[in-house]
Amino acid sequence: LALDFKSAGLIDRSERTLQDVVTRDPDNLSGWLCLRRVYEEMGRWEEAGVTQARIDKLAGSSDDRLLASLWTERGNAAQKEGDAEAAANCYETALGLDPAYAPAHLGAGDSLADRGDLPLALQHWEMALGDGAAWAMQALERISDVSVESGDWERVEGACAKILDRQPHSWRVQLVLARLHQKRGDLDAARQALTLALTEKPGSITVQRELWQVLDAQGAAGSAVGDLFAGVIDEARLVDPYVCMKCGFKANQPFARCPHCHDWNTVADEQS
Repeated sequence: LALDFKSAGLIDRSERTLQDVVTRDPDNLSGWLCLRRVYEEMGRWEEAGVTQARIDKLAGSSDDRLLASLWTERGNAAQKEGDAEAAANCYETALGLDPAYAPAHLGAGDSLADRGDLPLALQHWEMALGDGAAWAMQALERISDVSVESGDWERVEGACAKILDRQPHSWRVQLVLARLHQKRGDLDAARQALTLALTEKPGSITVQRELWQVLDAQGAAGSAVGDLFAGVIDEARLVDPYVCMKCGFKANQPFARCPHCHDWNTVADEQS
């Protein structure tokens, strides 16, 4: 009955029914699992975390990454509400459970950057470089934005090298390097990086567009084609998406919890 309520969008009634289930049968693991998912749907991350702790106790094991995910979402919600202190505490708790969890490092870094502590924010973003290709790129983009503005080219190059050591075929890293070269005015190096990126990801609209722009800036024929790709990318619904490894859902940005199948930490770069 609770699942029927949930499918019909009657989340409040589903919650009340599941609360009745676990009150009548406190050891009902399926009931607690469904209740946690309902809390996730409602964005009630504190209750979801408490429920997951109960699930771990019943199962006799601990899913630290899932708990870290729930604490991170709780921190993100606090951050949106402007409660920086509560957000920081949530991220700290998440990292205490899973020190390598990239979304928690990203959130902690964003919180610190909002408060003007860029050196410590950069440390957190650099920690996120090692936890999955999708999150590594999110971290790299943040590092690049801050470092390029301050002229710290070496930090960006070091972050790119760290990812390429583990993922030598990462076309997204080559794209970041190409943009870095363009800011420096080195169009030949930008062209080489984009050509390598296009070799790794021939179907990327983003890479094709930027390569034509570089060629145009170098005086090569192709301005009209570059303009054409610019129009395509403006109209494209999904450009170089990230994908859920379980259900195939695609999105322009990586996600901790799949919006379609609701499983946690299943995101990957589509090429992967």
